[in-house]
Amino acid sequence: EGNWTPVIRAQTGTLDSITHTSTTYGNYTKIGNLVHIQAYVATSDADRTNGSNGVEVAGLPFTSVANTSGKYNAYSSASIADANGWDTRQPSSINIIANSVYMNLGYRTASDGAIATMLVANITQGEAGNVLVFSGTYTSA
Repeated sequence: EGNWTPVIRAQTGTLDSITHTSTTYGNYTKIGNLVHIQAYVATSDADRTNGSNGVEVAGLPFTSVANTSGKYNAYSSASIADANGWDTRQPSSINIIANSVYMNLGYRTASDGAIATMLVANITQGEAGNVLVFSGTYTSA
């Protein structure tokens, strides 16, 4: 058991600045190579000027397992409990990336639509915003 620090970041480039609130936290329980995570992430200031493409949440406590021999070993389970304060779209899915310490965010294009990549343009700039509460389980390397 322990703590980890989830961080919102751009998939490409870097955000000019992003400040996470003091209430941002993560905790985990690891049993064998299974890791269960919980987190609350919120920003108090963000400038997305130089970031592009997708939005990631980085800082997982352990590297996820890689996909090997044509098998998708790294599949994971994650669920968003709350997402609010984002610019034009709210995250609705989270995907832990194989052989990494980060996750990609997605949103539904319609209530029954496909899941698309949450873009840096959806990060609320300026003061408070970008709240994300989630939990999940993944296999560590």
